[in-house]
Amino acid sequence: MRLLLWLILPALAQAAVSVTCIKTWDFRIDTSTYAHIAFTFTSLAPLGVGRGVVAFTALSQPTEVWGERFLNASEVAVASRATSSLWDRDLKYAIKLSYFRPGLWSVAQYLCRARFDNGAEVEGVYYKVEEEPPRQLEEVAFVVPRSSSSYRETREIRLSLRPDRLFSWMTPLCVDLPDASSWPSCRTYYTGDNLVLRVSTPGVWRALEIAGKRPGDVVEIGGVYARIPDPWLYGDCDMLGCRSTLATDAGVAPAGAAQNIPFSYKVELAAVAAPLAWGKIELRPPREVPLYVSRVVQMRGLSCQPPDCFTVATAGNATWAGRSWAWNWTLASVAVKSPYLLTPYVAVRWQHEANSSALSRALSVYAPLGSAATFDAAVVWRLDAGGRAVWIDSTPGTYLRAVDDAGKLVDYEKAGALGKLSYRAVPASTQPGIKWASFNAAVDPALREIKTAWFSPPNPCRQWPEEILSCVYSQHVYSKVNGTWVGYSRVGTSAKWPIARLPLVDWLIPQQGVCGRDGYRDFMELTAGDPVLYFWHVYRLRAYAFNPNTGDWDIPEVCVRPPPHHVSMLSAVYGASAYRNTTRGFERLYFQTAEGGAFYNYLFEGVAGNEYPAGWTDALPLGLPSMVSNSTGPWLVYLAPTTLCDAPICTAVDARIWGPAPGPIPDVALPNAGYTFLVIYTGSEINATLRLYVEMGKVAEPGGLRYRDVGGTPLAEVRKTWRPLDGVYVGPGWWIGYTPLGACHSIHIGQRPVYITPANWTGPIAVTLEVEAEGSSKRYSYVFFVTRDVSYKIEASSAAPQTLTSLHLNTTIYLTAGGVPYFHGYYAVGEGGRLGRSLCVVAASESRWGVEYSSQLAASGDFWGEVHLLGGLRMVDRYVEPKVELVDPSRSLVKISVDAPAVGFAFYLMRGGAWTKAGEWRGRCVVVNATATYPWDPVLILPIVREEAQARPGDVVELWRPKPILLYKTWADPSGFPRGRPSSLSAVKRC
Repeated sequence: MRLLLWLILPALAQAAVSVTCIKTWDFRIDTSTYAHIAFTFTSLAPLGVGRGVVAFTALSQPTEVWGERFLNASEVAVASRATSSLWDRDLKYAIKLSYFRPGLWSVAQYLCRARFDNGAEVEGVYYKVEEEPPRQLEEVAFVVPRSSSSYRETREIRLSLRPDRLFSWMTPLCVDLPDASSWPSCRTYYTGDNLVLRVSTPGVWRALEIAGKRPGDVVEIGGVYARIPDPWLYGDCDMLGCRSTLATDAGVAPAGAAQNIPFSYKVELAAVAAPLAWGKIELRPPREVPLYVSRVVQMRGLSCQPPDCFTVATAGNATWAGRSWAWNWTLASVAVKSPYLLTPYVAVRWQHEANSSALSRALSVYAPLGSAATFDAAVVWRLDAGGRAVWIDSTPGTYLRAVDDAGKLVDYEKAGALGKLSYRAVPASTQPGIKWASFNAAVDPALREIKTAWFSPPNPCRQWPEEILSCVYSQHVYSKVNGTWVGYSRVGTSAKWPIARLPLVDWLIPQQGVCGRDGYRDFMELTAGDPVLYFWHVYRLRAYAFNPNTGDWDIPEVCVRPPPHHVSMLSAVYGASAYRNTTRGFERLYFQTAEGGAFYNYLFEGVAGNEYPAGWTDALPLGLPSMVSNSTGPWLVYLAPTTLCDAPICTAVDARIWGPAPGPIPDVALPNAGYTFLVIYTGSEINATLRLYVEMGKVAEPGGLRYRDVGGTPLAEVRKTWRPLDGVYVGPGWWIGYTPLGACHSIHIGQRPVYITPANWTGPIAVTLEVEAEGSSKRYSYVFFVTRDVSYKIEASSAAPQTLTSLHLNTTIYLTAGGVPYFHGYYAVGEGGRLGRSLCVVAASESRWGVEYSSQLAASGDFWGEVHLLGGLRMVDRYVEPKVELVDPSRSLVKISVDAPAVGFAFYLMRGGAWTKAGEWRGRCVVVNATATYPWDPVLILPIVREEAQARPGDVVELWRPKPILLYKTWADPSGFPRGRPSSLSAVKRC
């Protein structure tokens, strides 16, 4: 009942007219108990002096990036634990206490009744302190011996607790009971308590020795040196989260600010001693950079100049003109600046343990003067595109840089000359994740602050923790030779051209370095206007000119590049004895390894051997394949195969879109096949209406497979708000939001109309996007290609089962279109209408930057005679039969051999009415011991076949099938023919 009254009291508080209180109970209570007063003392030392590393930050929440946990902090203080010490005196710490002596409390219980202006009454129970025990003032002192680096001591005092600390039901506790003006609160609450009045510390003292180091001694690690300060002053730690603290039952407070802190059962003083003088190591990231999206475009009439556009790679056609070949650039993969920025963060790690790294936009690491240590640094990038944020990878590593995020040159010369900074670039992993770089740093009275700047080339193809848009590393492209479309196949006078694919992902800068043009330029200088340093070296690079007699680039030339060259990434920082140059003014780069050795990510083909250039910043683009366009607009169009149904014969539409979407084949179609258009937007957020037109084709309507021509009307219209990196799948009269699809993954779209390519046409088909946005309309043109250029890869193999019941040749036919793996939902039909099982298999292609995956149609079975899969093949059988030769009759040694494509043998014996495998041999020739092979129990020898063939429609394919033989002894040898004994066979050696 009392609980219910208290719940409604706040609602009635303003309406109280009067309050009357009646004493209902008067009692005396003893709350005497013991309180523990604990003291701990620890001391810190410079890095490299004590043991381990302890770190302190301001309050921060941990964050996770690429599976690694970081403290989300911009400042970190690090130090070692002192293992031994010698102070200039004993250290006294004291805690001043005021507490109730053991004794009795006099407490009265009152029942208070409040009346309200509406006539209602509410009751409440209150307690009033009428007498308390006397108070005691006491100072509890702890003395740390001058030879102790750590110390611990605990004391006990006997005292009285205020009653409500011991009995929680004794509340509220008042000095003055409530009246009408304060109801339902006490007019005056009881505030008496046991208190810590203040804490006193030793102030400032001197360290005479810590872990064997004295003032003026030198600490050395990895080529850097720090001198211990003299005098070596110590005091209470006061750096970020490093504080001496006082903890009581009421909470924790800094010891220096502890004043009138309540306590009941415990008082704990944790003193942390640290050097008074600290240094700072600053780590700065680069500036933000744009995200570049690469695609394939027609270069005719198109300008691509940094920083808005970088040329990644080019491909072209060769045309016979009169008496020679002429070369014209026609296609290029270009990286276009998007409206999104990549934001860099810098990370630091001070030891390889959990919670030993921090991440922020910029970082400062504080360490006591006299510290020398090894740190790891990394730059990680974040993409925030219209509210969808991911971390992106960097490739191949993190490197020290001469320019910070404010665009200012960082002077490492003093730090290097004084032996306070040591760094050398090392090759980094190409695996996705944090790319750490190690450096050594020291701070002492000679150099209290060190500033460093870092860079890692962003690689947006790898995203974490999720993939918001799949990256594709290269795109297969169509080329023309002598005015004829040749597809993806390599044809011509040389196998080197035309280029079958264009890389979408590659370094941006090297493509600007063509003989006769400007030299290689620093990426951050181009995109952010950062300053650069200069590198003096003459490059003599190997180049090739176009040969009109062969139509190929095969005439060797020498490209001479005189200095100076841009450089901003450092390969090493040296000490004073190894200084080469200076950065004062327009001079050569200081402590830069430029005369040889692999550095960063570039390797040039030089006339006299490989050239390793000095380092400049660079980046990789996000590769997105698209039908070829004549503009660098923000719209990309991709063709995704779509099956009308999952059955061999479709009676109604039950469609499915197949991945990868996007993938490396964006613009190739088979005749009379279904497709869906994937449209990807790379611009800023807009409200736009998109209409998609296709030049020719038809539409398969659901409900009985009715067809109609596409006509001149839009295939579909999409009205929506387009967010950055947004995408939609578009079909006749419908669209759905983009879902990334991997190779052989699919989306079921059900009974929706499907676009069908023409059955009697091969060659280009135009696609037009009409975009209406912000009161204006614009058209973008694209093209895809219908091809009958299909071919097959055929793989066949025979099995060697444990029990042999019949002979089978397992055959798989893989489809290629234009010479590349291709998938659509076709079935292989054999003689007599037999259907071969059709599968989607993943075809992998490894590139410099990663593995690329495509979907490929595969049909499996034991094919005989005619097979039809988008074209007819005739299978002709040939047989592989083992050959037997008696090598040594006296020892019954027999040589068994077989010709290709066999890869081995299986040996069988008749056991229990079935041929059961008795052994297997890998290799085309083996010598066996046939002593125990008897005519009444022969050994069956089965060749194991593995073969591969290439074919085109109409070809005759020879398939080699295994033909077994029987082996048994018919000659005389010492062992003879023991009647009824079972046969056995053993391999002796390879032949």
